[in-house]
Amino acid sequence: MGEEGAAPIRILFIEDVKEDVERAVYQLRRGGITCEWRRVETEAALREELREFSPDLILSDFSLPQFDGMSALRIARAEAPHTPFLFLSGTIGEERAIQALHAGALDYVLKENMARLAPAIRRAIGEADARRERIRQEAQIARLNRVLRMLSGINGLVLRIRDRNELLRETCRLAVVEGGYAAAIAAAEVPGAATIQPVAWSGVDPDVTQALSDRVAGSATSDPGVVARVIASGEEVVCKDVPAGGEADEDADADGARALLEGTGMRTLVVLPLVVDGTTIAVLALATHDAGVAGDEELAMLREVAGNLSFGLQYLQRDTRARFLSHFDPQTGLSTRPLF
Repeated sequence: MGEEGAAPIRILFIEDVKEDVERAVYQLRRGGITCEWRRVETEAALREELREFSPDLILSDFSLPQFDGMSALRIARAEAPHTPFLFLSGTIGEERAIQALHAGALDYVLKENMARLAPAIRRAIGEADARRERIRQEAQIARLNRVLRMLSGINGLVLRIRDRNELLRETCRLAVVEGGYAAAIAAAEVPGAATIQPVAWSGVDPDVTQALSDRVAGSATSDPGVVARVIASGEEVVCKDVPAGGEADEDADADGARALLEGTGMRTLVVLPLVVDGTTIAVLALATHDAGVAGDEELAMLREVAGNLSFGLQYLQRDTRARFLSHFDPQTGLSTRPLF
């Protein structure tokens, strides 16, 4: 949090007097807080720095010649709602201070009492971190609930559907509608194809989903491809925080996932093997725009999804074989008498 030896915090000052900013920065350094800072004094400059500088904290004067602190607070709450906003002002009456706190400011410090600045910033950063963690946990719980609904729905599909492709189509649909994934692609054996190919898919954006399906098909046939590795090993591949640009990760799985997701806006990919009698006969690929997801709890549920689907595919395979043997001779392939 900008302590000595730690990464400096980024502070955006909304202040028309440069010397006041320098006094504040000096006071922070005395208090053991290191920072990078920028100063603005107009609405246009504030909006630009919120986008480009992405501050960890905003310190604003209450009155400026070309701007005012309450307007700055409204803009910051709209464009950077999770960034702590404090007033650092020479004059702010009690009524206006209460109004500012009700509008979303975390605190106010008078310029005549700069000794309060470092403690106020520490408290504001700590509260912001706690709030972000709470939001993250709530989002994680909501995500797990969606995956649980998806799992429950797929269990129902396994019990009632008797066609492989229909089962995989409905699984992909549920993964998007209930599970909250941006795209789901199921690949399985296709007559005349040398390897597993996409047979079902669903997604929020049809064009992106189709492009991802085409890449899954290519990845199933290329030796370093993520899907080909899952088919060969029978083990899942999970790639989180796939970079939106820049150089590929040195890890082969992350590299392959980046090739699959590049240009789609998606950041996380999970490829699950569907195994029957020790052989991977299909895969289920799930992609999402969110980074940092697919934690241990979610993966445990997804493995259960893969296990239940594998059981369903095994049942369908054996049921198809049993029906074939009831009507055809296994050696000649000719129809048996009961069929006539």
